[in-house]
Amino acid sequence: MNIIKRGYTLAEVLITLAVIGTIATVTLPSLQTNVQRAQVVPALQKAMNTLRNANQQIMFEADARTLSSACPEGYAECFKNVVAGSSEVLDYKISNINNDDVSLDNEITAMDNILYSIDDDLRTYDNKLCYQVYVDINGKKGPNMFAKDVFEFYIELDSGRLRPSGDNGEWNSGSNRHCRNGEVPTLPRRCTAAIIENGWQIKYKY
Repeated sequence: MNIIKRGYTLAEVLITLAVIGTIATVTLPSLQTNVQRAQVVPALQKAMNTLRNANQQIMFEADARTLSSACPEGYAECFKNVVAGSSEVLDYKISNINNDDVSLDNEITAMDNILYSIDDDLRTYDNKLCYQVYVDINGKKGPNMFAKDVFEFYIELDSGRLRPSGDNGEWNSGSNRHCRNGEVPTLPRRCTAAIIENGWQIKYKY
């Protein structure tokens, strides 16, 4: 009995590779996005703990009741002095941050590679004078965009209270799609509060 062994033709191999390539093209970006989303929450929680602990330590070491009196030379210098392994970053590109016109000062990276940018100028947030802090949870690596790896916080000048941007209701207010469920944020810097208030979940379109 003769057994005829038949291999795949070149056309069949090419068709199979084309199908695999198409599937990979469709699924890989989605998988990459899911991986990035999964990394956001633990890194954001770590950054918040770092900021809170720093504020407490600054006020304790200065024996001060307010953060402003504890840091006469500015909050950035105080922060750098109490965060282990912190160092200044010189080549963090402002132009890489999209969706908003921002100015960065005092870029400081911690031992865990989370980057903190602390504004020298005081800002008013929710009718209180605050230090403004941008946190990039993966350091200088991209995409360097608000609501993806860059998150905004405010630190009240006197009490040292940490405020995630948007916690005054802005993330879910008005007719714009700020950071609401399943929608592309129109004000992405306010999405910090959205993640926290939604039970540490990213519900806006990431």
